[in-house]
Amino acid sequence: MRTVLDRASLESFNVRRELKKRNIKILSDQTQDDIVYNRYLCRGYENTFGMTREVIRAEIGKHLAKVVDSILNPSQE
Repeated sequence: MRTVLDRASLESFNVRRELKKRNIKILSDQTQDDIVYNRYLCRGYENTFGMTREVIRAEIGKHLAKVVDSILNPSQE
């Protein structure tokens, strides 16, 4: 479990670093009707991106399965 948490922390750090490198800022988030909206600023343009909780949950599940599989079967990377 600790290995999975360490991997998630490292990936989160790398994503934040890449967003900063590309000058993309996440300004805020809000939830409305089971949709999570994030305001972002990219190259001077501001917009909103939304995803349903179901999609977010499914994507997290798929990603965690890949991470656990890569930890349990390191030769397949």
